[in-house]
Amino acid sequence: MAEKTFPGSGCEPVPKPDNPALAVSAARLSLRDMNSSDCGKVSPGLRSDCPEGQPHPVTFEARVEETARWAAQELRHALPPRFDRWFGRFVVHAFRRQLGRFAGNAIRFDEMIAEEGFAGASRWMIRNTKAVLEVRGAHGLPVRGPLAIAANHPGLLDALAIAGSLPREDFRIVAEEHPLWGILNQARQRMLLIGKSPQDRPRAARQLLRHLRGGGCLLLFPSGKIDPDPAVHGVGQTNPADWSASLDLVCRTVPGVTVVPALVSGVLSPSAMSHPLARLQPDLGKRRWLAATLEFLNGADAPFAMSVQYGEPCILDNAAPASAKAGAALTVRRRMAEMLKSFGSSPRPR
Repeated sequence: MAEKTFPGSGCEPVPKPDNPALAVSAARLSLRDMNSSDCGKVSPGLRSDCPEGQPHPVTFEARVEETARWAAQELRHALPPRFDRWFGRFVVHAFRRQLGRFAGNAIRFDEMIAEEGFAGASRWMIRNTKAVLEVRGAHGLPVRGPLAIAANHPGLLDALAIAGSLPREDFRIVAEEHPLWGILNQARQRMLLIGKSPQDRPRAARQLLRHLRGGGCLLLFPSGKIDPDPAVHGVGQTNPADWSASLDLVCRTVPGVTVVPALVSGVLSPSAMSHPLARLQPDLGKRRWLAATLEFLNGADAPFAMSVQYGEPCILDNAAPASAKAGAALTVRRRMAEMLKSFGSSPRPR
């Protein structure tokens, strides 16, 4: 039986009223500001004393403006390198209102984390995109104790979909370090960040293991990249056998951990990959990222279905022998493959 979260349901937090003045302010950022290459520098009204030296805006409006600048840079850099700076500036100018709207929603989401918790804020953000989230299998997941979720990564909403379906205050997401987390401070505190340098990997591994050994809940994206959306591209391009060794590390070294595969689908609309800008990107992985970014900025024209399906948990007893721990990661990969197979090999209409 499916557990469904509908827009406006009782479990959703009541969002604050929109502030049109701030939205317009963000949307009307000058083309020069939007195309600034100084996104990583400290702007007026910002602090530079936050973790990792990332800028941390002080006021709501300054945070919105800094987020819009960051989003503009991300959009420009996602375009194929063969296009000159003029074309990138033109694209950013064309999307200036969407960038401003995204920035305002991102800051509201960050503030809502402190008020409603990460799960509540995630449900609000999903509702704000007009998604109707369907969740299957969450009722059997432990509400306490070490829990690792290994999920596919089809877009920008998958982490929020999982966070919104698991109201655990100890929920954390393993993600790469990024300038955005210097602005979204509340979201940053719910993440275990991995630096881009190879020297940062051991430190990140120690952090995630420490969190799990302390009884925490952790979301892993073992593919390490944007995956094909099963609801759009089918399941043939997703192979859990290619997942990283992070899953094996968790199974081998965390006593009593429960590991669960999670299949997210419906994050990307069928038309997203056909967007004219996305079609300009020849690299398939970068095209998926650009398509997901464009869809997130544009928003949906009508409500759409998104789903999270949790598979059978793999529970490792404290006294489990080394052989069982070594085979647990393989079991999780196999169960994910079975979920993909049962989902169906052909795209499903939205």
